[in-house]
Amino acid sequence: MESLRVFAINDIIHRNDNTHQQNVSLSPSTQPSFTVLLENHRNKTLSIPSDDCQLSLRESDQFFCEYDVDWERRKKLYHLQHGRNRVSDARFLFFQNNWEPNFSCEFERRLGNIGDGGKWVCDVHHIQSKPTCLIYSFGSNGDFSFENAIKSVLPKCEIHTFDMGVYHCPPNVCTFHQAKLGDGLDGTTKSLEMIINQLNHTQREIDILKVDIEGAEFSLFFELFKK
Repeated sequence: MESLRVFAINDIIHRNDNTHQQNVSLSPSTQPSFTVLLENHRNKTLSIPSDDCQLSLRESDQFFCEYDVDWERRKKLYHLQHGRNRVSDARFLFFQNNWEPNFSCEFERRLGNIGDGGKWVCDVHHIQSKPTCLIYSFGSNGDFSFENAIKSVLPKCEIHTFDMGVYHCPPNVCTFHQAKLGDGLDGTTKSLEMIINQLNHTQREIDILKVDIEGAEFSLFFELFKK
């Protein structure tokens, strides 16, 4: 598997609201920089030179550009909640009481149905100006609201949907594959690496990987952590 990145960074962030439209672009400089949009009581924008956010760039695969002090604060909050998430509890209460979010992005967006079927996607605007992108969606059960929403905001993306059942993608939205995600060892499942090889995507990045397969996600975790 060549690479797996959930999101990419663009040089321009487009901001639209009910009062005005503003393009925020990189300031001219001999040093590369990333533009970060900060929304607060003053609605200001701040351009952070890449030299000032090397830590976050390095540790997020070039996705986030935050001042080192903010990135360290984000990591500290993550570790604080991560420790709480590991507290043992009654089995039927464990996930309800303990597995709360420990990381978030500034511009999350819900794509697809409210409730089952739709998903929260982090900073989807980063992908919009890419000439092409690749999306894998595991788990469908005939609900293509996520794929329809993705296609509406990312029309250049190539979307592949996978499910154990037999379904048909909406025209010009996605390509459907009947497949069961797993370790690929028993002949009834396919690993992510097997699927990437079969689709000849070994030299491409997966920009969004959506997996909702009723608990079978655990087999994928082992594969991802080995890479």
